[in-house]
Amino acid sequence: LNSNTGIFDSRPYTTDERSRKAFMTSLVAFYDRMKLPPLKIPLVQSKDLDLYMLYHEVVSKGGFEAVVHEKKWRAVSDALALPRTCTNSTFLLRSHYAKILYHYECCQRRQEAITSEEAMARVAVICPAKEDKHQQQQQQQQQQQQ
Repeated sequence: LNSNTGIFDSRPYTTDERSRKAFMTSLVAFYDRMKLPPLKIPLVQSKDLDLYMLYHEVVSKGGFEAVVHEKKWRAVSDALALPRTCTNSTFLLRSHYAKILYHYECCQRRQEAITSEEAMARVAVICPAKEDKHQQQQQQQQQQQQ
């Protein structure tokens, strides 16, 4: 049954469609199990963000932490076929991944049961705000002067 049309669709699913469906089912179940707010798919360039593709691209590059440290967000953006004219695509992808998928990644890849608060605290350490970076630089400069 096609959820969009309400009409029975007899064509067989492709492997990719099955994988996408299994991923989204798993993600929604994860949100339910962790008692998180209902999953909302964000828009990027007026289209639903492909969470399946985003997750698999990031994981294939070593996971969120590796993509942040190795600055691979442009490659992720290119893999999702976001136009280069979307100048904030890397920021959007990183932000959406951190909010929606990082917690899921931690639980899937590391078999860790962490709370969403713990996941966001990790994100804050991995991707400190610009003010935090500035403070860290100032502290390093002060330490070097001593």
